[in-house]
Amino acid sequence: MSSQTEATSREVEQILDRLITDTIAQLKEHNVTITDQSARTYHYKNHFLSWSYRFESQRLYRGPEIALVTVSMTWDEPAVVDASREIRVWSQAAILQIGKVSRWKHIIEQGYPIEVVISRGVTTIIWEYFRRGYAAIDRV
Repeated sequence: MSSQTEATSREVEQILDRLITDTIAQLKEHNVTITDQSARTYHYKNHFLSWSYRFESQRLYRGPEIALVTVSMTWDEPAVVDASREIRVWSQAAILQIGKVSRWKHIIEQGYPIEVVISRGVTTIIWEYFRRGYAAIDRV
């Protein structure tokens, strides 16, 4: 990638890192598992830079079943080429039993311009997707 593309990637990464800092502390207080899946350096496996976090929350559902909601936020370097600064938010709600395939899944995916993520706040968006996931589970 060009040095301009990398510079833009680093700028977006810094903005998102600042936004996520307070969110991480708040989510950990609510027993949400947080995984940084970002590709912050180039190497033989990473041809592009990306900023990506995954958040997981689970609770007992019925009997041996577990309700699991996963929310992921991702921004990929190739988006710079398209002049897009869109953050992809993906959520999956599932009902599962340990060692078995999920018996039910509900997936939501949407893109947000980075300006919307900044104005609404990362925390607000993540909690919205957790609420939507658990609401979908409660309707099963």
